[in-house]
Amino acid sequence: LEWALSGGRGTLYSWTVVWRAQHPAFEAPYAPAIIELDEGCHLISAMVGCRPEDLAAGRRVVVEFHRSADVTLPYFGLETPTSTVR
Repeated sequence: LEWALSGGRGTLYSWTVVWRAQHPAFEAPYAPAIIELDEGCHLISAMVGCRPEDLAAGRRVVVEFHRSADVTLPYFGLETPTSTVR
């Protein structure tokens, strides 16, 4: 394994929708997802800022970094014409 830089963009490869959270820290529904980054590798993350019915394989996505306690995690939202890597 090695670290590699990414531009923060890719496509939605696969996902599921969780309708009943298993822990109070998670707000349902949420969508764990596999993202295929433009650089060719796959990353497990979650989709944010969109409705479950808007998800489809091949949709373009862009990274958003969210701070949680003492760690910053990458999440992905659907790409729009004005999307920027945040």
